[in-house]
Amino acid sequence: MPASNRFRHHRSALALAVCAVLWPLSVCASPTGNINLDAINAAGAYAQGFTGAGVRIGILDSGFDTTHIAFEGKDIIKLYSDQYLEKFGTGVNATQQSHGSHVAGIASGNSSVNYGVAKDASLLLLYSTIQGPTMIYEVADLYKKAIETYDDVKIYSNSWGWVRGMFSYGDIPDETDAFKEVFNSAVEHDKLMVFAAGNQGGLAPADPILPIMRDPTKAGHFINVVNIESDHLFEEGHFIHGNSGVIEASNQGLFASLWTIAAPGTNIVSAEAGSGNGSIEMTGTSMAAPHVAGTLALVQQAFPWMTASQLADTVLSTAQKPQEGQYDVIAIHPDSAQTDPSHKNPDYHLQFGGRLNFSVASPGYSVESGKYETNVYKESAAIVFWGSAGDPKKADIEALKEEAAKRAAGDWLEQALEEADWDMDPEAYRQAVYDAYEEWKTYFKEHCIIVEYAIGAGLLDAASAVGGIAELNINRMARWDETNSKWTLPVQTGLNGQNQIAYTLNLAGNGVSRFINDINEVRWNPTLHITTQDELNDYNVAIQSGKTYEGSSNQTRAPDNADIPVSLVVSGTLDKNNKIVSAGTLVMSGHASYSGSTDVINGATLVVDGIIDNDVQSDATATVAGRGVVGSLTSRGTLSPGDDLSPDNRIGTFHVKSQLKLEAGSSLVLDVGEHTIDQIIVGNLSQDQTSSLTLLAKSGQESNAEAPLNITIRTGQYVDQTIILSPTLFFPGLNAGDEILEQVKDAELSWGGGITFEFVTNQDGSFEMHRVENSMQRVGETVSLSQDAMRRAQKLDAVIQADGILSGTAAEFASAVDILSENLREGFTESDRQLVATTLENAFASTKADSHLAFDAAAMSRSVRLREVTALSPLTDLYATDVIPEASLVVERANMDGAKSFQSTRTILSAGARRSFGDWALGWKVGGYYDDIEISGPDKGNAQGVFASVSAMREFGAGMRLFGQALLGYGVEDRTRYVSDFYGSKRLDTTTHAVSLGASIGIGRKFAPDRIALSFMPYAQLSWDGIHRDDVRESDSLVAQEYEDELLSVAALEAGLAFKTRSSAASPTGNLFLEGRIAYRNRFHVNGDETYTWTGIRDETNVEFFDNRHAAAAQCKIGWGSSTGHEFALMLDGEAGDSGDERWGASLRWTKHF
Repeated sequence: MPASNRFRHHRSALALAVCAVLWPLSVCASPTGNINLDAINAAGAYAQGFTGAGVRIGILDSGFDTTHIAFEGKDIIKLYSDQYLEKFGTGVNATQQSHGSHVAGIASGNSSVNYGVAKDASLLLLYSTIQGPTMIYEVADLYKKAIETYDDVKIYSNSWGWVRGMFSYGDIPDETDAFKEVFNSAVEHDKLMVFAAGNQGGLAPADPILPIMRDPTKAGHFINVVNIESDHLFEEGHFIHGNSGVIEASNQGLFASLWTIAAPGTNIVSAEAGSGNGSIEMTGTSMAAPHVAGTLALVQQAFPWMTASQLADTVLSTAQKPQEGQYDVIAIHPDSAQTDPSHKNPDYHLQFGGRLNFSVASPGYSVESGKYETNVYKESAAIVFWGSAGDPKKADIEALKEEAAKRAAGDWLEQALEEADWDMDPEAYRQAVYDAYEEWKTYFKEHCIIVEYAIGAGLLDAASAVGGIAELNINRMARWDETNSKWTLPVQTGLNGQNQIAYTLNLAGNGVSRFINDINEVRWNPTLHITTQDELNDYNVAIQSGKTYEGSSNQTRAPDNADIPVSLVVSGTLDKNNKIVSAGTLVMSGHASYSGSTDVINGATLVVDGIIDNDVQSDATATVAGRGVVGSLTSRGTLSPGDDLSPDNRIGTFHVKSQLKLEAGSSLVLDVGEHTIDQIIVGNLSQDQTSSLTLLAKSGQESNAEAPLNITIRTGQYVDQTIILSPTLFFPGLNAGDEILEQVKDAELSWGGGITFEFVTNQDGSFEMHRVENSMQRVGETVSLSQDAMRRAQKLDAVIQADGILSGTAAEFASAVDILSENLREGFTESDRQLVATTLENAFASTKADSHLAFDAAAMSRSVRLREVTALSPLTDLYATDVIPEASLVVERANMDGAKSFQSTRTILSAGARRSFGDWALGWKVGGYYDDIEISGPDKGNAQGVFASVSAMREFGAGMRLFGQALLGYGVEDRTRYVSDFYGSKRLDTTTHAVSLGASIGIGRKFAPDRIALSFMPYAQLSWDGIHRDDVRESDSLVAQEYEDELLSVAALEAGLAFKTRSSAASPTGNLFLEGRIAYRNRFHVNGDETYTWTGIRDETNVEFFDNRHAAAAQCKIGWGSSTGHEFALMLDGEAGDSGDERWGASLRWTKHF
């Protein structure tokens, strides 16, 4: 196929030419922001932590420019067809790679651009020419290699295709068996192929997706994507801008509606090949498909265990559905200049349409007849519902046709009357127009067809999709039985003994997945299974006669058992020997209203934090937990109220609306705290509900006594010293005589908590818990914590053992240690010990004062420097009586090593002036600063502020000088500390304010020998610098710290030698000069940061916040003074102190002498 047929881009604002069925309309433009990501609610998915990380997307296209910034840093695998290598090689080819680069940028452009959906996903890029009669074999070979080689790639995006019957695709071979093999392989290897629907305005998608959708054996492995302008999807009213281009020239979902979804594809900004970092706008379903592929990558990251059909089901079931009854009117014009009249494609009139050229008639004067003739275009037309049409009756259908005909032809009527040629016979012309209008309406109503679900499930919604499935839709659960030519449903006997249609989730891996959406059920809808023209005709006959379409073929008729309950099965993963190899956890926090049970099997855990209306059943290996509500519950395994995944919710109340059945020998895991315990409440949610709690005999047992309940007690919140409880308290509402009451009393009690408690059972069925002495240190000793961590454990023990009950963050910290020590009970492994040791070591390390002390040290160092860089030089000239303006820019880097290490990069800008008054000199400056601070590890901060200083100097006889300075400043500092508590890493942000204070006084003697042009001065100086810092209070973490507002100060004595060259006479070219000093500093007094609070416990910092006691400083300024009085100087400045402290920097200074 000639390249020009597919790669035609018109760079004009008015260009709207169709460039092959799936090749987009493109207009070069500036980026438009992320409006299309907003349309699919991508930000909502990002906010939940999903960016595509760990997922690889496959994309087959016409080449990719991976040198573009959108792909920088990405893990990219490339596969080339032989034809591509022969024709284009492996380099950048902007023309050939334009389309593919744009598509890949939409699917997975990185965070440096604003258009990629799965920003952190990796890519498998399949380079194909997509040209010529060998195209099918080229694509098939690429896919065969990809599918067989890269098992981890589940999602493939395809923005290519064709419509037979168009001249553009005359070289596509009729024989496409090579594709069948590839698509069969995709099904066999559980891949999900996303295809663009096409850009030719047809009701049905283009090839190859249309024949795939008609093949029921491919169900669940292919998605058809329609381009839609999302702004129009939820407009009020039913009629949607007939033929206005709302969905541009996009093909729709006829014959594929069950697996069709809409996504933005109009004016999409993405990567421009060959530009390096540029972007370009393109329009088409080619742009819509990668939005879906990128969203699927987000879903796969959220649920890596999902099958291809479950990934598809998730994005389809969570799509934003259009308003019921919302429709468009489409006129179909299969004949055009693009049409090959010899084509043999029976679907051509449905795959290709001129919907943007909608018209009614062309009234004109006939010389032969001597009158105006209507010339009505008697063509096919359709009333196309974007979603469901509702349940129209025959009368409603007739009214719909009348309304649709008026709305569709109304614009034409108005335009025809406005543009009329009235010269011949105005009244006759007007009448011809009205006659044509009525004639067209009559023909339309008699011949139009009705189509539902043109855009399938609705508009893609990424934020909802990462929240899990929203429907148990038996239409998408059905699979085709080729032998018997009928649909079958996954019917199995549930744990409740009833046959149910089972939607099974195999939670491969041991991770946690979260379903936050409401989940309802969708029953059989034969309209969604229409795949042929005959079925479409039968559907229209039925509804236009006022009947409900119930199917007219094997592919549309309901399968057996379509009316039985629909259930959800949450399962662990079994190997070939039916042994559990992994068992994850599913959290359901929405409202599940499907009719069947929820079965939890094969080691899986279900946490119910929402509402499940009906029965929940678990087998002997499974766990049901949570703080939600279920209709009824039969537990054969473990029941654990509360949510172990959330430390704040480990203790909770589990509600059962009607009947709770506990099988004898099953387990209860119950958590206690100082003031609260787990509870299981049966009934009592409404007064008209009946409820019961029953102990079932275990299978094979004659009585419950042979297998009593197992109750495991743990701590869920802080318990201070001793607690005594009866297990019956966990079941509020039980009355004397209830069957289960005695069983609970006689249950086998065991301790499941940590080594911080001793557990005792009493003869009356109650139990006692006693906190062991020095419980925190016991845990630390067991895992060999460091000496510093043990000191903090000792401090925590002292607080626990003090009078009163511990509360607040300290209690939560101790409770976390209690829970963590559950891994250290008898039989713990070395890996268990190491887990506890690492977690505790990190948590205790996060309570150390080091970072904030380092922040304070950096602030003090900065305050000292603000005073120093604005002070008058000890060798300042006293001869000038005019005001001398000055300005300086200082950039320097300061480092402090040790436990409180920091690296500070400062920028200080100041301006001011000085003036001499005889033997006096006075200087003043104002300025601002910005300081970027890096603390050891990832901790960091920044500070900014303003300051003002004043300096004075007096010279006495014999060159003796007295000099001094005062400084006042104000600043704001943002601090970020990355900590590790018991539940993962956290970022703690705080903001504090500080007032900087400084003062100094010094004395020296100036020497100016005649023999050399150099003045020098030995001097001594006493300085005091302080910062009054507001309090610092972290929150939202068990290792949060607090510091009271405090005055931090440093006093120092400095002795040094200053020097400066002298100019003997003015030079017309200016004079060079040199100035500097060397000094020793002794910071003999440091005050501040002696105490702080960690985890709610007051403690001593045990170290001084400022280490740099002894330091050597050096300064050298090289300058040039012009004959016009301007001075420009570069100053190099440094300091080296004990503990490895150092500072070095440079400044530019300007002075003007009048």
